[in-house]
Amino acid sequence: MGASVGHRGARDAAVMLATRWDAIRLRLERGSTAREVVTLGRAWVVAQAPRGMASIVATTSPVGGLDLHPRAHPNDGALHALEIAARMPWRQRVVAWRRAHRGDHLPHPTMRASRAAAWSSPPGRWLVWSDGRWVGRADRVHAEVIPDACTLHW
Repeated sequence: MGASVGHRGARDAAVMLATRWDAIRLRLERGSTAREVVTLGRAWVVAQAPRGMASIVATTSPVGGLDLHPRAHPNDGALHALEIAARMPWRQRVVAWRRAHRGDHLPHPTMRASRAAAWSSPPGRWLVWSDGRWVGRADRVHAEVIPDACTLHW
């Protein structure tokens, strides 16, 4: 008789779901130096100036309870970018944030969603987070999708 796992038995424990997952390669350029970071979820690229432009690039949605990229799929081979214009009023940012939990924050005149293999920030002073962790400061940020970067088993 085989070893038991939980109440279902060892036979059911061997059945796992496997999902191919795209990743994001971020390249942060600051002065004459550059560094690369690879992430599976999303990256936040925010202007250093208060109330500046913000961009969220991701391969999937929802992440962390926010459905920022409602049409994204973890294995569609695309990088999904949501750009929030600096001119967006603070109150509208709060309303959009609340609506993002449901994924109905788009369309909006000061937000732009795009889907491509790569994305680049305009030159500026950027603060960058990747999967909720601080990555660093950059003058320019480039992101590109790495299709089928890994397989997640769950």
